[in-house]
Formats: sequence, structure tokens, C-alpha cells
Amino acid sequence: MDFWFLLKKGVSIYVHPLTIAMELIVLGVILIGFSRRRGRKKPGDFLRWLKRVSGDLGVAGVIGGVFFLFLASIKPIADPLVFSLEKKYPPLRFDNMTDREIASVAPEYILVLAGGERFDPGKPPTSQLTFAALARVNEGVRLARMFPKATLVFTGQPDEVRAMTESAIDLGVAKDRIVSESESRDTKDHPRFVRPLIGDARFLLVTSGTHMPRAMALFEADGFEPIAASCDLWVWPKFNEENPYRPENFIPRIEHLWMTHTAFHEYLGIAWAKLLEANLERGPVAGASADEGTPVSADEPDPLSPESSSKRKETEKEKAEPTSVPLPLPGRVSPSEDLRGAGSSEEKSSSSPSEPEDPPSSGEGGGRPAFL
Repeated sequence: MDFWFLLKKGVSIYVHPLTIAMELIVLGVILIGFSRRRGRKKPGDFLRWLKRVSGDLGVAGVIGGVFFLFLASIKPIADPLVFSLEKKYPPLRFDNMTDREIASVAPEYILVLAGGERFDPGKPPTSQLTFAALARVNEGVRLARMFPKATLVFTGQPDEVRAMTESAIDLGVAKDRIVSESESRDTKDHPRFVRPLIGDARFLLVTSGTHMPRAMALFEADGFEPIAASCDLWVWPKFNEENPYRPENFIPRIEHLWMTHTAFHEYLGIAWAKLLEANLERGPVAGASADEGTPVSADEPDPLSPESSSKRKETEKEKAEPTSVPLPLPGRVSPSEDLRGAGSSEEKSSSSPSEPEDPPSSGEGGGRPAFL
């Protein structure tokens, strides 16, 4: 394993809410104990000053740790942190589309990202996955039933992929419709290792709503144009529908602490990707052949592809009448956009009630990582 991967995993252990709170409390107790220690000899002026300062810092650490843990465990803090991630890529909506319209926008692949496992050969496959991973598999299976010609792709570590594959088969997906990739260690590896499997084909990217901004940023940075299919949503779309300052919302709960933990993890991952992992210029990823440029849509060539590629131009001429169109589904949502009005604004932009809605503009979908 490379140094940066180990460093990232090591740092991530110590920056989550519960860990931070316990570090402050334990350090505070140690400092208080040092300040109360009595030696055999009378302490000098410097030692008395050091003990006094240690005692004050220790008390501040204990109080700060307890208060921080309280804040991380209440709804008015957890909900905004999670919602700020989930609102960027709302889940797909097919309820306002006919079967014919759904068939016309069918993807070639449904890519499901791993989300952890609890492997034990004695457990049923669905019990070998974490709650997040099982939610992603369920969404992948749901989309696979909606698009029967699409291939379901699972990507992650070997135990994760095996459990996800077995769970999907148990849930009714045919084995020959499933492709697995088990070399990826974390999110930054997924785009590189799935490129040989899916190429430049249209695909739905399935992962948790809190994880979607980081996943989309890394896939877009590696030249893909994924269609976000968020699942495992905690807060969206009912955020702020009730008074967040009701007394019962200030009672600490473990689920709110877990939500804050998840948000911290994702923000840390986004910051790490921004600093060290994300390639800000789109282009071929590692493992792609020399003939593969940046992805192209089914309708027109990618504006970022090399102009000198005569082969790409000839291919586009042959596809003058595309067999499918981009999914008319919501893209990235800006913080100022009213989520309740998103549906009505999309209906206004459609060409006619019987046709699918227009896809998001190219400025919304890709070109730069989501965190920029």
C-alpha cells in the first residue's frame, strides 16, 4: 500500500466526532491529574505555573469534549451537515415518465459502489453488508429491473463485491447480468478500474446521497460523465419542514451522532481529493487505450475531445440518428435552488407533456469536480 493511502486512512480515524470528543476528554483528564500531582519536594515557581496552566487546560478540554459530543449528537447540527451533501444530487425520478420514455433513456450500465461489509460465511449474503452497502445494492437491483438490458456492475474490495453480487442474485438479478471489479480500495480507485469494463458508455452511478458529491467529483475528474442515482438518504427532501429547535430535537441520539460522523467523513474525503487526488483537467484515465479519449454522449461529440481525432468524427457521423437520449433527470442542485420547486421548473422546460424533459445543460453535469 502506498504512503498517501495509509496516511489518509490513519488520519481519518482521528477526525470523527466521537474520536475528537474522547481525545479532548482523555487529554483533559490527564492534564488535570498532572496539575493535582503532589511531589515530595516543594515545587518551584515554574512548576507551580505549569500545574496551574495544565489544570485550566484540562478542565477546558473535558468541558469542550463533552460539549462537542453533545452538539454532534443532536438533530439541529446533524441534519444540516447531512443535507448539505444530499441536496447536491437528488434521487432519480421516473414516476412522471411513461414506460416508453423510460426505455428511450435506458443506460448501458448501472454502476454500484461498495459501502463496507461484515463478512462471515455463516451469514446470509444480505447480512454480510453494511446498511449503506445494502441500500446501494437494493437501489441497483431496482434500477436493473427498470432497465432490463443494462448490466449491473459492482466495484469495491473482494469481500464487498462478493457479498454485493450474492445479494443481488438472491434478490432476483440474473448472474449473467452482473459484472464485478474487486481491485478498488477506495473511491478514487473506482474510476480507474471500471474504465476497462464500461468504457465511455452511459451509466448510472449508484451510491449513498452523502457519498455522491465525492464520487461524482472523482469520476468527472477522470473524464466520465456519470448520471447520479442517489440512495440511502437521511434528510432529503424534508429538511427544515419542522422547527429544528423543538425541545425533543436537543436530546442526544446515536443516529444523529452517526449522521455527523458520516458528514465529517465525506467532507474530509472531499478535502483530501481536492488537495491530492482529483485531476482538475479531464482526460483519459489510467488503463484506457490510446484510442480512448474523453467520453462522448450518444448525441454529439464531447467538446473536450481532441479536434484532430478523425476517427471520432467519423463515428459521430455514423450516429446521426441516435438510438437513445440523455436521461431527463435532475443534475447538481445549487444551494440557492428551491427543492420543492424543482419539479415544476423541470416541467416548464420540457418541449411537450408527452416527451421527456430536457437534460441538464453541460455546465451542470461535468467538466470540474463538484467541490470546486
